[in-house]
Amino acid sequence: MRKCVVTFLFVAALATAAHAQELTTALSISSLGSGVSGPYPSAEFRASLPMSEKFAIEPFVTLGSKREPARGPEGFYGVQIRHRIAYLTTRESCVFATYGLSAYYSNFSSFGSEAPVIGEFGFGVLHRTSRYLAFRSQIDFLTWTYYPLGARFTVGVSLARDR
Repeated sequence: MRKCVVTFLFVAALATAAHAQELTTALSISSLGSGVSGPYPSAEFRASLPMSEKFAIEPFVTLGSKREPARGPEGFYGVQIRHRIAYLTTRESCVFATYGLSAYYSNFSSFGSEAPVIGEFGFGVLHRTSRYLAFRSQIDFLTWTYYPLGARFTVGVSLARDR
């Protein structure tokens, strides 16, 4: 089931990439508690699909390995809502909040074939440097029910289709 969900999110992101508001490639640093070693870096890929002036749906997947030597891909996949809260001094920079759901995948997961759904909420800043290029940074806090699990810090470059 998990492989089907990952495949669906990947295909959906590719299928909607032509209509996406932004495509983001980023470096993500994750740190989880409860005895899970961290922090560990991963590459993140994200597509922003606009719903309105202030809201966008963002399917994402991270790809990395925290094991030495690497024994296969692991990371997070999921979907978030990006809510623009306010512009900063110009319309080129904005502050946003994110909230959504994700799950962890790994060849060596202790969850078996089904990983638990993890809630995510966070905030970030997007600064547009040109018509098609923007820098983005954000931090997401990971929770399961009401237990804090850790955080993901992401810094990346977004390519916008149009303003």
